[in-house]
Amino acid sequence: MTSDDRASDLSGTAPRQKASAVYEDLRTRILGGRLECGVWLRAESLADELGVSRTPVREAFRQLAADGLIELIPNRGARVALISDEDLESTYELHAILEGYGARRAAEGQLADIGRLRELCDLMERTLATGEEGKYDEITRLDLEFHGAIHRASGNIALPAMIAGFAQRSLVRNAFADYAPAEIERALDQHREITEAVGARDGVLAEAIMRSHVLGARTTLRRGLAKLTEPCKAPAS
Repeated sequence: MTSDDRASDLSGTAPRQKASAVYEDLRTRILGGRLECGVWLRAESLADELGVSRTPVREAFRQLAADGLIELIPNRGARVALISDEDLESTYELHAILEGYGARRAAEGQLADIGRLRELCDLMERTLATGEEGKYDEITRLDLEFHGAIHRASGNIALPAMIAGFAQRSLVRNAFADYAPAEIERALDQHREITEAVGARDGVLAEAIMRSHVLGARTTLRRGLAKLTEPCKAPAS
């Protein structure tokens, strides 16, 4: 979508909806890497680009800051949050614990739609086999749906928001385009292993595989993010 398209979409929107739309637009750009860490965000230029006043942009800034995605610097403005090595490490560890907990609860409960989980595994594998442009974006979308289904099947209503918060705090992106082919295949194999463990009601195994899945992604994602984080990485404390 072009800036003109975005401006057109927001021009007739109610004030609160405008702030929400600006928030979603900027959040998507940050998590997708189109706004890199350390980049300064100018309310006036963003307002012009999106066809809104500066008020909804500032409201969006406050929400993004609460999410940990941007920093509001007194007398200077807003910038995309810097990332420290400690932040990345601690967040991945907690992310793995929460994802593992969700997989175990899903296996021990009765809410998991095993048929849909298997279907998502099939779709990801078929998408990977295509030569279509944008296949990694589609795999990412399916991956998010897969993990979301596990979160919901856990029966813990707080879990999805908690995991999303950790992902946002460290600017974790599901950048499958940065994976080597063997790494993608392994990640998709683990999805299927998790699915079968959940289907077998083996909570211990489901948790172990999910933790390994998340921690294994840490190295790959860190490498893929290097070009974004190195120029503006926060100093170690």
